Amino acid sequence: MALVKSVLRFKKIELNDLEKIRNFSSNFEPYSDFNALSIWTYNTEGLAEYCLYTDNLILKYTDYLTNKIFLTLLGATQVPSTLEQIFSYAKESRTDQTLKLVPEVTVNTIKQIGELDITEDEDNFDYIYSLEDLAKLEGSYHKDERNLCHNFLKAHLDNCIDVLDINDQKVKGILLDIYNKWIINKEISGKGKEEKETELTAFKRLLRDSEHFEVVCLGIKVGNNYIAFTVSEPINNGFVMSAFAKADTNYKGSFQYINQKQAEYLYNKGYKFLNLEQDLGIPGLRQAKRAWHPVRYLKKYTIRPKHG
Repeated sequence: MALVKSVLRFKKIELNDLEKIRNFSSNFEPYSDFNALSIWTYNTEGLAEYCLYTDNLILKYTDYLTNKIFLTLLGATQVPSTLEQIFSYAKESRTDQTLKLVPEVTVNTIKQIGELDITEDEDNFDYIYSLEDLAKLEGSYHKDERNLCHNFLKAHLDNCIDVLDINDQKVKGILLDIYNKWIINKEISGKGKEEKETELTAFKRLLRDSEHFEVVCLGIKVGNNYIAFTVSEPINNGFVMSAFAKADTNYKGSFQYINQKQAEYLYNKGYKFLNLEQDLGIPGLRQAKRAWHPVRYLKKYTIRPKHG
């Protein structure tokens, strides 16, 4: 693939850019990496930039685990020429020429180009679930989750589920307290520690800028105390994007119960599918997400020129 002088001009992502990103990404399936809430909250170093070129969205972003800069692309218009511009920009700016998290819809427009190495990135496939399935937890394959929910209810008859206003300062404090209890109850070491610290920073960014997002927050209350919560964002075409979910794991089954109640609430509101984002190749996270039985995946790829 011949390189040309790049004409790409990136802009640092600010809050007033999110609507433009939302409007563009709404034309495609809801890939988590192009979701405005995810882009903003996980921009923990403030380094994210974007560029709209030939009706494609190009992001300069930081890796969720390593914080290294990389480029990605969403679009289906003049993709080969757009890639030429991206690779040229990467070479000129000494950025990694490997594009990451590239959605299947984009890859399908370029699979016949022999000058590219295109590789499935299973660690970053988005998990898609049926909200009806998660709400009802029927069938033998949901036996474990169903039993954990039943045992939680049996042990905590005084529980209730509340819809919480994430813009309320008292609620922000409650959610952060649950989050910190979850951290205390987890053994944190090595790379896992970095991943959890990044997620906590992302959650604090959501709390700080919550008025810019329309999210659904549910909390479990046992007695006088909240012990678990979920935050999700209803988006287009019947989809909901999962954002954050945490629980005080001293209450066995609380995770399963809050997830089931979130699905029930959203399904009753008319939504059909939940995007639970990727597992990042983390074995425990992969096992947990597969246990809920996704109905499909949103595939993503890496793309690099064969001859840089």
